[in-house]
Amino acid sequence: RPPRPDGYILVVPMEARTATTKWPRCFVARQPGQRMGSRAEESRARARHFKKSIIYFQPKRLSDRFVAAAEVIDLTKASATEVCQVLSLSRSSFYGFQEATERDESTRAEELSPMIIDIFWKHRRRYGARRISSELADRGIVACRRTVAESMKLQGLKAIQPKSFQPKTTDSRHRLGYSPNLLLDPFELNAVNRLWVADITYIPIAGRRFAYLSMTMDRFSRRLIGWKLDVTMTEQLVIGSLKDAIMIRQW
Repeated sequence: RPPRPDGYILVVPMEARTATTKWPRCFVARQPGQRMGSRAEESRARARHFKKSIIYFQPKRLSDRFVAAAEVIDLTKASATEVCQVLSLSRSSFYGFQEATERDESTRAEELSPMIIDIFWKHRRRYGARRISSELADRGIVACRRTVAESMKLQGLKAIQPKSFQPKTTDSRHRLGYSPNLLLDPFELNAVNRLWVADITYIPIAGRRFAYLSMTMDRFSRRLIGWKLDVTMTEQLVIGSLKDAIMIRQW
């Protein structure tokens, strides 16, 4: 092993290695601020000749090279001609492999269609591609979510999304009578305790439940002078908020 000169770093060109030869060694001048023996610099030096180093990418199966070429095209947006040239692949063979793959996927989708339809209607249109794919896996049938989604799209199957429960704090359809709206006629507010307004809202809490909040506000000061929180919406909720407001303002 030759000694390393001072101020130089070791460079190992990958394209010069074969099955019967050893790693050739050479030294190049170290740049200012460059650490001696840095693996990052050695990696960059070895990566200078991509097309020459690609000869070491030789999978045993030709189909693996076709799959790798398709992934490179998708990731880098390179043309098929350039990728096939770098990987030493026949462009016509690559296109033929892609067409055969698409035909296989189409045939598989036709085989899965009856089972997808059965699961879809069995669960009353509430299962989407992800859940159907999971149920197929439970039956011992491997089908990715994308394949199931494409099959559902071709058959016009679309899962319904049930609306989440939302409490209603207002019920206008009753026969108890309606109170007149006293705020329709505007009047000037020049002091507190001239006009109070109240309302009820809901607050989501843990366990997919809801709590109900009743509030009383002074319109002149815009201050909440009474509030009450409970897990049920009853008359006591509103009365409690009003009592708190009266007690605070009487102090």
